[in-house]
Amino acid sequence: MKYLIITADDFGLAPDLDRGIRQGIEQGLLSHVSLVANTNSLRESALFLKNQSKASAGIHLNLTDGKPLLETRSLRPLVDGSGRFLGLHRRVLLALIARPQLLRAVEEEWRAQIEAIRSWDLRVWQLNCHGHLHCFPRLFRLVIKLAHDYGIPFVRLLHEWPCISRLWHSPKRWFKSWTITVLSQMSRLLITDAGLTRLCPCRGVSDSGHLTMERFEEILGEFPIGITEFVCHPGYTTESVRQQFPWNYNWNGERELILSKRLKDEIHRLGMKLINFEQAHDLL
Repeated sequence: MKYLIITADDFGLAPDLDRGIRQGIEQGLLSHVSLVANTNSLRESALFLKNQSKASAGIHLNLTDGKPLLETRSLRPLVDGSGRFLGLHRRVLLALIARPQLLRAVEEEWRAQIEAIRSWDLRVWQLNCHGHLHCFPRLFRLVIKLAHDYGIPFVRLLHEWPCISRLWHSPKRWFKSWTITVLSQMSRLLITDAGLTRLCPCRGVSDSGHLTMERFEEILGEFPIGITEFVCHPGYTTESVRQQFPWNYNWNGERELILSKRLKDEIHRLGMKLINFEQAHDLL
């Protein structure tokens, strides 16, 4: 049997993104949400997730957007003069390579983010990282440790080898997907004992923010037997969102896709079952 978990990342980053994600849960196919802790909308986001029964909740550990929850002195290489994260994933990785001791401060910040979400009595089923930074071996090992310490049963594992034909379509996205998948698989090999934590394969990264119906159908046709997570970024594309997150994402398009009857029919045609991470846990 093929089981599909459709995840919306970035819940809590911006009201216009949150509006699209809520709609995707209530009216569409979203079955899981990755929640960002270090935002002003945490209370509203957590209460929404507690008061619905369809989508499970995960944590989108963050080192690149907004302000850290803890004081910034120990995280100084990762923040600007106003105390906000720098917004650049490569700066995080370079800082960790140059200053291995920074990992301790990252662990403390991520523990604060996990505890901030758990303080709302919200059951957390999965950990992943904003910008997929947990593919980096040092951070991957830390995320496994945190999942074990907090009893979180799943960690995202990027498992998407992009077809060579996609290289000509978008070289930048192709190389990004290839790189983070290689790093994820290297990280997985370094983990000799994940305990009770399950590494759930995830796809959709190479098309982040640019997903189309045709591409979604193509990827679904390649899914293996078992449980697979598919990540997307639904929302409302507004000028405010574009200015705050200049990623050139088509949030509108991905929201409309998640709401479409055609996608629902395609999932049914392929004999796939849509589940969330709580239901995935019950299957194991």
